[in-house]
Amino acid sequence: MAWKGVWMAEKRLTIEKAPDLQKEIDILRDAIEYAYSRLYELEDFEDMTRALGALGLAATRLASLLRVQKLLGGDQESSVLDAITRAIARTVEEQGLY
Repeated sequence: MAWKGVWMAEKRLTIEKAPDLQKEIDILRDAIEYAYSRLYELEDFEDMTRALGALGLAATRLASLLRVQKLLGGDQESSVLDAITRAIARTVEEQGLY
């Protein structure tokens, strides 16, 4: 996974300047989207399995950040967020990813 280092180098300044929760959420979403877009490049089954596991953990962390944002009153679409958070948590638990 040589692309991991490239992405991190490109995002390092952005991460260091993240002043608020929404920015952190946006960065994590970008990371998930980037990793997902590069899955097709993986040819080894074990690499793909590890990448999918990492994406599952990242989705769990994103759900946690979204939950915190909701608790802090930063998002008004709470019913949709609740449904997404429960679905992700249930999937993670069923798959034993966390």
